[in-house]
Amino acid sequence: MRAIESLDSIKFAELLERLEDMGNKLLLVRASGEKILLHGGGRIVKKYTEPPEELRNVEIVELDKFEFLDHLQGETETRDTPTAVEFSYSLDAPSDVYLRLEEALLKAVSRAYKTLGVAVGRAELKASVRYGATGRDILLVRGNVEAFSAGEVEKTELARVLSEAISRETGFDTRVVIREFSLTRTPGKPVLKVPAPRTHVRGGRVLEVPLGGKDTAAINREKVEAEVERILREAGIGELAGKLKESGGKGVSARALEAFLLERLSGTEEVKVNWVRVSPAGNGEFKVAIGASRRSKSRSDVEIAEMMGKSIVAAEREGRAKGLAFKVSSAFLVLEEDIY
Repeated sequence: MRAIESLDSIKFAELLERLEDMGNKLLLVRASGEKILLHGGGRIVKKYTEPPEELRNVEIVELDKFEFLDHLQGETETRDTPTAVEFSYSLDAPSDVYLRLEEALLKAVSRAYKTLGVAVGRAELKASVRYGATGRDILLVRGNVEAFSAGEVEKTELARVLSEAISRETGFDTRVVIREFSLTRTPGKPVLKVPAPRTHVRGGRVLEVPLGGKDTAAINREKVEAEVERILREAGIGELAGKLKESGGKGVSARALEAFLLERLSGTEEVKVNWVRVSPAGNGEFKVAIGASRRSKSRSDVEIAEMMGKSIVAAEREGRAKGLAFKVSSAFLVLEEDIY
């Protein structure tokens, strides 16, 4: 997602001419914080609302093929919905801070709802730890946010509240930077549903779990991308939406996946698996955290991590065979108890 043009105001007819001049780019148009239309292949592919003759505070955003599909699959938005918002997210962060940041994010979103009246519906975030000039580590969190509110909310104010809440929970000096901010106005304050943390983490050494030898992600992405291009080129709007609904409705429950992985990973020798947590990682993939206790000195850290990785890869193959297809992009192990 990349903003390519911002306009204070423009007539709708002039906007269409401008979009046609941009060729075959896949575009999302927003006005006054609300989605107006999707444009691709030289035509309007989807309208979210009937646009007025003149639009104000217009933003034209270029999407990649997968982002375009996500927007196309979404339900048509109206000005008086939703009345309830369920927070979802994708988070890319270093393994040693991931779990703390994930729990802090849930509390930060709840804090923003209480103080600003804004319901964050979706956040796509990437975090990194930087060494600050004062000698303290800084947790930098950047990404895109979609939110709903009955009133105006500045993205700088939302970023400030999120930064303060995450700082309190993690102990890091935190800076939240919101790159793309989509705010949908609602008649009243929407109800926010935030998932509760599923696992109490006692802490411990964090080991990266290697998932080596996995080359299916690139192959699958190429196939999907080719199919997207073919559909966008050949299909009409109705047919396109229908095909995408058919192919995109088979989601994997995080709870079901956690139970499946816990059972499969519990067979690893010399290690007791206490819990498994699955979190979205974007593009339909998952990040897996494993809490475990070492019961034997016969295996090194590297050997234990490698065994876990092989078990995850084997579980992926078994899941596909049983109709529970899923993809793990990365995994890490928290040794909560160690005999050393």
